[in-house]
Amino acid sequence: MINNAGIQHVAPVEHFAVEKWNDIIAINLSSVFHTSRLALPGMRARNWGRIINIASVHGLVASKDKSAYVAAKHGVIGLSKTLALETARTGVTLQCDLPWLGINPAGTAADR
Repeated sequence: MINNAGIQHVAPVEHFAVEKWNDIIAINLSSVFHTSRLALPGMRARNWGRIINIASVHGLVASKDKSAYVAAKHGVIGLSKTLALETARTGVTLQCDLPWLGINPAGTAADR
């Protein structure tokens, strides 16, 4: 199973619409919890399964005006670590990927 759903909204915290916050947390983080919770019983029963969660470099570093996205992606990494511990002695494996576009938090291209 690959958890890759994600949306973004950019605004300073004091101007960040609560509805946008809730949508981003629901889609980017809560969906990972809900799909994993529903898939794990079958994976455990077969003693085999693969969960791949797509986080982001924003799970490690912050960028201004992206509070909900950064919070959600930090959460995806934490949830992935928890799931890895909970499935460590089973045939279920967990992987969390942190893709990035080569743009640093200042918004400029990183040297390669």
